[in-house]
Amino acid sequence: MLSKKYRTSDYLKTSEDIAAYLNEVLEDDDPKLLMLALRNVADSQGGITSIAEHTGLNRESLYKTLSGKRNPRIETINAILHDREVAKAIGHAARRMVERNFTLKSTVGHYQALYNSLLT
Repeated sequence: MLSKKYRTSDYLKTSEDIAAYLNEVLEDDDPKLLMLALRNVADSQGGITSIAEHTGLNRESLYKTLSGKRNPRIETINAILHDREVAKAIGHAARRMVERNFTLKSTVGHYQALYNSLLT
């Protein structure tokens, strides 16, 4: 019996699917998991190369950023979220939630909390 490799992006067909998926990912409050989720969304919408072309970001850098193995830069998240194709795919509700949770202010707050916890 032949089996097919599971790819999350194969199941992200509509903006509702994508929004629901991202909402679940955002519940974990994990930036690296969010980057993996955005990569799945990108794959469902034509791939990293397409996103790189639309955003002007370096393709290799996007692969690394969306690998989930490094902390993302605010500028990279911002560029990805403002790509027209990605924004359309994600849907406005999910996009607003990501922007609200990953603003510079919230990121600084997370780092300050981490710093404070290291001091105690």
